[in-house]
Amino acid sequence: MSRLSLTTAAIALAAAASPAAAQEAFSITDTSGYLMEADAEVAMARSAAPAHISDDASVLTLSADGTYQTAEEGSNGWTCFVGRSWTGPAPYVDGRRAWQAGHFHAELRAPQCFNAEATGSHLAMHRISTYGFMNGADSNQVDMMIGNALASGAIQPPEHGAMSYMYSPQQILQPGGQRFFPHLMLYMPYATQDDFGPRDANMTVPMVTDAGSIFATTVIMSPLWSDGTPVQ
Repeated sequence: MSRLSLTTAAIALAAAASPAAAQEAFSITDTSGYLMEADAEVAMARSAAPAHISDDASVLTLSADGTYQTAEEGSNGWTCFVGRSWTGPAPYVDGRRAWQAGHFHAELRAPQCFNAEATGSHLAMHRISTYGFMNGADSNQVDMMIGNALASGAIQPPEHGAMSYMYSPQQILQPGGQRFFPHLMLYMPYATQDDFGPRDANMTVPMVTDAGSIFATTVIMSPLWSDGTPVQ
């Protein structure tokens, strides 16, 4: 069965499931604001990593049907794409991802480049969640889709060395066009902030997002954007 067929089936299963113990649900009704012109999306995706990596990477673009399609085939095992608002970190409540209203701003853009070891885990998870939200599933249903995909093996645990870059100066990670910082992400299942020590105001200690889950991510800041310009 194809990835698209598996994901379609997962939406149907999630929609039919009992709503018992469901969290507040969020969804989108107008998908048009999440789409981009293809050339602009390719350029933004490549800006996520230093050029000597992203120039030879495969690039995905989001289609209106909610799937990411390969716009340009790469040769180095890396894959770059532009994540939408729901690809950002979310807290976990009772073992389930708890998306919030802030995860559904159409203008947010998260350019990211994954190495080969991350494509079957985090990139696969983003593909499935994006397909769900773009096809009318709510956040409770998408959470169930991700759980089903983990159980079936459609999403794999991160391989050793799985990581990604988010160095793009074009990133829009907060409403109003605000950027965060250039950073790399190391995928370390079940890591917590205690593994690295308390965060500090200068962000000299790595930050752990999605802490304690299989998608736990260790975030390490960089002083430079992918184009070599310094953080101001």
